[in-house]
Amino acid sequence: MNKLLLLSFCVLFSLCAKTAYAQPGFSCDNPIQITSLPYTTTDSAANYSDNPAIEGVPGASGCGTTGAYLNGNDVVYTITSIYTGQVKISMAPTAFYSSIYVYESCANIGVNCLAGLADSTLAVRNIMLNVTVGQTYFIVISSLNSVSGTYSLEIDYSGNLPTNITTTNIASNAATLSWTNNSPVNSVEVMLLQAGAPAPSSGDTGVMSNTISRHELSGLLPNTQYKYYLRSYYNVNRVSAWVGPISFTTLAPPPGCGAFFYDNGGASNLYANNTNEVTTICPTVAGERVTVSFTSFNTQANYDGLYVFDGNSVFSPQIPSTNDMGFVPGSKPGAFWGTNIPGPFTSTSIDGCLTFRFISDSATNYAGWSANVSCAYHYCNTPNNVTASNSTTTSVLLSWIDTTPADSWQVLAVPYGSPNPLSSDVGLVANSNPFTITGLTPATRYNFYVKNICSDFYQSDWAYKFSTATLPINDEPLNAIQAAVNYGSVCQLVTVGTLTSATASTDPIISLPCSGLAFNDVWFKFDAISTSHSISSNITNSSSTDLRFAVYTYSNNVFTQLLCNGSNRTVIHNLTIGTTYYLRVYSSQNTPQFCNFTICISIPSTCVGARSICGANNYANSTNVVSLGTIGCLYTTPNGTYFSMKIAQSGPVNLKITQSALGSTIPNLDVDYAAWGPFTNLNEACVALGNGQAPGIGTGATTLTTGCSYSAASTETLNIANAVAGQYYILLITNFSNQVGFINVSQTNVNDVGSGSIDCTGINLNAFIDTNANGTQDTNEVNFGLGQFQYTVNNDPDHHIISPTGIYHIYDEVSSNNYNLSYSINPEYAAYYTASTTYANVNVATGSMTTYNFPVTVLQNYNDIGVNIVPMNAPRAGSTYKNKIIFTNNGSQAIAAGTLTFICQPGTTVTSVSQLGTTAITNGFSYAFTNLQPFETRSIIVKMNVPAIPAVSIGQLLTNTVSVTTPADDAVATNNSSSSTHAVIAAYDPNDKMESHGDKIVYSTYDPTDYLQYTIRFENTGNAGALDVKVSDQLDAKLDASSIKMVGASHAYTLDRVENQLVWNFMNIQLPVSVPDTDTGKGYVTFKVKVKPGYAIGDVIPNAASIYFDSNPAIVTNTFNTEFVSELLGTTQFDENHLLLYPNPASSTVHIHLQDSTESLSTIHVYDLLGKTVLSVSCSSNEQTLDVAPLLKGIYMVEINTESHMKWVKKLIIK
Repeated sequence: MNKLLLLSFCVLFSLCAKTAYAQPGFSCDNPIQITSLPYTTTDSAANYSDNPAIEGVPGASGCGTTGAYLNGNDVVYTITSIYTGQVKISMAPTAFYSSIYVYESCANIGVNCLAGLADSTLAVRNIMLNVTVGQTYFIVISSLNSVSGTYSLEIDYSGNLPTNITTTNIASNAATLSWTNNSPVNSVEVMLLQAGAPAPSSGDTGVMSNTISRHELSGLLPNTQYKYYLRSYYNVNRVSAWVGPISFTTLAPPPGCGAFFYDNGGASNLYANNTNEVTTICPTVAGERVTVSFTSFNTQANYDGLYVFDGNSVFSPQIPSTNDMGFVPGSKPGAFWGTNIPGPFTSTSIDGCLTFRFISDSATNYAGWSANVSCAYHYCNTPNNVTASNSTTTSVLLSWIDTTPADSWQVLAVPYGSPNPLSSDVGLVANSNPFTITGLTPATRYNFYVKNICSDFYQSDWAYKFSTATLPINDEPLNAIQAAVNYGSVCQLVTVGTLTSATASTDPIISLPCSGLAFNDVWFKFDAISTSHSISSNITNSSSTDLRFAVYTYSNNVFTQLLCNGSNRTVIHNLTIGTTYYLRVYSSQNTPQFCNFTICISIPSTCVGARSICGANNYANSTNVVSLGTIGCLYTTPNGTYFSMKIAQSGPVNLKITQSALGSTIPNLDVDYAAWGPFTNLNEACVALGNGQAPGIGTGATTLTTGCSYSAASTETLNIANAVAGQYYILLITNFSNQVGFINVSQTNVNDVGSGSIDCTGINLNAFIDTNANGTQDTNEVNFGLGQFQYTVNNDPDHHIISPTGIYHIYDEVSSNNYNLSYSINPEYAAYYTASTTYANVNVATGSMTTYNFPVTVLQNYNDIGVNIVPMNAPRAGSTYKNKIIFTNNGSQAIAAGTLTFICQPGTTVTSVSQLGTTAITNGFSYAFTNLQPFETRSIIVKMNVPAIPAVSIGQLLTNTVSVTTPADDAVATNNSSSSTHAVIAAYDPNDKMESHGDKIVYSTYDPTDYLQYTIRFENTGNAGALDVKVSDQLDAKLDASSIKMVGASHAYTLDRVENQLVWNFMNIQLPVSVPDTDTGKGYVTFKVKVKPGYAIGDVIPNAASIYFDSNPAIVTNTFNTEFVSELLGTTQFDENHLLLYPNPASSTVHIHLQDSTESLSTIHVYDLLGKTVLSVSCSSNEQTLDVAPLLKGIYMVEINTESHMKWVKKLIIK
């Protein structure tokens, strides 16, 4: 046997073993390695030897021949496959009896072959070898004898065609093609054709597949038959034959991507009864997510519900509504029903599906719904299983599960019940999971959302909400919050509370007589201001009635229970004034509570604190006060109010008792009463009542009109037949309806001959125009309000009373008090009126209201019209700014006609004017009025739109001006125009104070004769209407209190000034609880005052006010600081204090100067009040002089423009 060269080769990462033969190919241990395909070589067996280890028969099986075709020279090659498929091996010999064999290992040579060919001819030996990726194969070339001929060897991929071709995921517009790839080709070429098209030729080209074994078709036509072909693609010069056709037909559009989703009644019919259907809508392309957007929705509320699940089954996480289970069959909460359109819903599940389950009951069909279905690919999956834990008062720990890697996350907390966030909404960046979200509001229920931030370009949708609540800040006893205490029996002030997320306090426990456990409790504390307090609660957001409370003292770290109550109101007695008491509000239900409530702590009306019936006839009623039990004919006595009455003159006294809701002009609330008397003093009366004396007047029988009445009427009568002077009577008047309102007690027989009278002692001051100079106010003689009453009591400081009505009452029961009374005309009108009457050493007449007249004599007729601007609210960026224009004929003669002109700050826009007949002009309007009678006042409400930030900035000053044409002989020139400057704010304050110049005044622009004009605004933000309002203002020492002038007020008032202390009393105005975005429940007072001489640059004048609603503690406004400065820094578009226009009024020339500014003037235009241009000047410096001599007397508007396009409008008076 001849020794043959052993040829061996390795392909792609195979390693060749060492062999005794140094030359590769001589043995199996050292074969010729082939590292890449295709492989081609030409060699000769003569270059190798006959390896004795490779000899004889090639193997027992798989070799194709049993002849001894390994007897010649041997050449060994090796190859390691890089794929699973077929390899074509071709060997072309030049000598007869040659052979080629393939083995899977060296040990198999001569044992078993994988393939082999040998014969005596010169035919090419072709082997199609099935290979497996990673497997090494050995190829041996030899011969039957010692033949040493030349041969050519080619090894290449077989060019196998794709097999196992399938078409899946067929939809209306898409399909998925997949196959088994049998060659390590670069790609597979796909040719898609519609049915009937000719087959492609070898020269036709298709599209390259998405992957080596899969291709997604999209953009197909529905209900269309297609066919496609595949071929293996090696390179542009080397492709396989086309395989195909493979046919498929697209589907009609399903209730999926791009389709409509209807209930089982379809687009136009009602859905069926007894429905329990599940519809799963999935995307037709992997990676996409379904979005279902409802366009209409109408199911029977509480009975027929649509459930939504985030995934491909009803076992997926539910996307719930806020509805409870209602009466939907199956009793599962969270269904959507009614007519509110739900969603839209976008799947956050990995499969991208949404599942809908609709359940209807056995009766009543509705229209159902229609919805659009869309799908979109998401590169960043939404987190799953968002949960919250470790709640505190201001934080919650969030955790979630990610389905895709994320660089970071965003978390979002919104109040429970808020709409789902938009994909564009931005949350708080979280760099860890779990993540603690902070800054939350205590005792608030939130919905939490999380989304993945996968990169700068991709982020997920928001994961659907997880709801939980933060703890209340007063969850524990020692964290009790201070509760408001009312200084009367009316619940004007309440404290808001909630059991949301409250936990149980372990110490103290609830003691007898109350039973049960406090499973959810919160704590309050209050300081007693009376020995008795009424405590009541009112649930504001739940139908639950299980709200209880207990009262404790706390000393030496021990809580001692004083009282517990299972109802919503009680009265606790024997308290120590000034001591702090703890109030526990709790529920005995062992389930989470989401109950919001208010607590009212008030002083119950008692006999000792009885109100005196005198003066104003309207008195605030009581609410939320527990019944005193049965008293006389009164079966129940809820919300009782005690009154005392002293008789001034003996005789019959007949009283009418009524009760009315706030704002009502007629009695409309049930009123009941009980009466006792007579008594010699109040102490005797209260002792008798405390000992249980039955109601009754005198010694006669007690009837509905003589001591007690219990009926549903809103009017009752009490008749005292023989009232005796100096004796006392007690009335208890109840409020059965528990509605806020007022009680009226009036004597109906006051003018009857011989009637008795109520001791209502005091002084009545009365100023009037005495046209006939007889000192007595006759019919048609009107009261006079252009002056002030002055009085002193026992030589105390003077009281200066401003009363627009010319009437003022002083209530005083102390007959020894000594008064001095006078009246003075306001200085600006002193030349037209005189009032010389004074009264000295006046004592109060017991039992009567004595009137003191102050007749005013007209010295000469005159004309005077005044105008003012009152800010109804502060200008808030991006909101509505409201001003009230008030113009008054202060003269003694009617004004036949005139014109009022309003100019608003450039940049703001007038949106509405309450007065009809106005004429729009640049930046404002004019109004021609007629027939303004003496002392008549009219008003106009102007609403303006303030631009949003950044068109304005917080703190910018907005100035509005108003002026009025005046008669030629107008008496007071200083009140013919008014301006109001206020800073733009960011937030609304319901009770505030402001001044019309703004917080800074340039010293050089303020004249000593000028006034500061203040507006104090008040708003009833309490829980009940206020019968009376009092406003107190302590003026700064730099202000001249004697120069006070009233500008206007929202309600009837009197002003009492004692030195620098101002007190406005708004009596019986019945101010209701305020309503947002309306004037309801709001009021104001505007006044002006001069600065005392000596003010200087740097001086700051502070001013604040205190506002009292009924008898409750003061609400203190902001302190408005007015500072005198040398200049205003940071001048903006809305700041005109660098601009000087003088003299004004003018007669011949006007000088305009931009001081301390680099600005230059560009144009100046002068307009009359009708908007007509009467003068225009162009300029290019910082000052300009105008010749105004040709202009007629009157008021003009000057528009001043700069080269940087800033613009101001100033008022100019030509005299």
